[in-house]
Parts: sequence; C-alpha cells; structure tokens
Amino acid sequence: METRQTNNASMEALTPESLAEFQMRQSEYDRIDADPTGWGKYHGLLNFSMCAAIRYRGIILGIIGYYELWPGTFEVWAFPSIYVEQYATVYLRIAKQYVKATWETQKPFRMQTTTLADDVHDRWMRFLGFSNPVDLECYSVLRENFRIWSILSDREET
Repeated sequence: METRQTNNASMEALTPESLAEFQMRQSEYDRIDADPTGWGKYHGLLNFSMCAAIRYRGIILGIIGYYELWPGTFEVWAFPSIYVEQYATVYLRIAKQYVKATWETQKPFRMQTTTLADDVHDRWMRFLGFSNPVDLECYSVLRENFRIWSILSDREET
C-alpha cells in the first residue's frame, strides 16, 4: 500500500514500527483483554488482514484493515488510538478514504463491520458509508450490545 497524504494526515501500510508506536484506546484494550483469546484474535487480524495506519502530525490515530470472509464479502475493522477523540474528524476522513479505496479497487459485493450500539458509532458508520444496521444483543464477552453495518453492491456476479 502506498502512503496517501492529505493535509498532514496519511494512510500508510502498517509496519512493525508503526504498530509499536500505536497506543490503543483503553476501551478497546479492555475488550480485548477481557476475552481469554482476545490477544490471539487481535494478532490474527493484524497478520491476516490488509492493514493500514492512520497518521496525523507524526502520531498514529488508529489502525484499520479488512479481511475477506469469503469471496466478495469483506469484514472491515479498526482500532482507534488514545488520540482519536482529539482528532476525530481527521481520523474519520482518512478511514473513509480507506473504505472507499477498498470498495473501488477490490470490488466486493458486501463490506461489513461491527461496532458498539451507540449514537457515536452510529454517526461514524453512516459517515463512512455503512448502512443497514442490525442489532446484536449481548454480543461481546462483556455482554455489550453491538450493531453490524454493511455496504452492499448492486453489481452482478463476475
């Protein structure tokens, strides 16, 4: 992945160096840590996904990626850093570029993501272009409510 830059913000391939710089937001850390297999799943995402780091003014705002569940269906994930609230607009703009570029270059018929079921995540998902939310009650190891969101294609099979 080439680095894309917009007004001091960039999306770059996730490297061991950028991952070492990444400071995960506490709420994501706690969710991963609460699951006995959480850290294995986290490292699996990093190892088996197309990943990028979102950087702004020299700091990592978050990491984002996707993996193919099966041909044509992609699961998108993201882990915000401790800086995301300070630079939420920048983070979301770059994340939107990532989602759009993935959609346009990879041409899946479905992209989906899972988020907490709350107003903040609902607004973020709509901004990123996701729709069709479906509630997932008592979904996480912490028994939190989540939503699964999707972007669907009207493309015919090729």
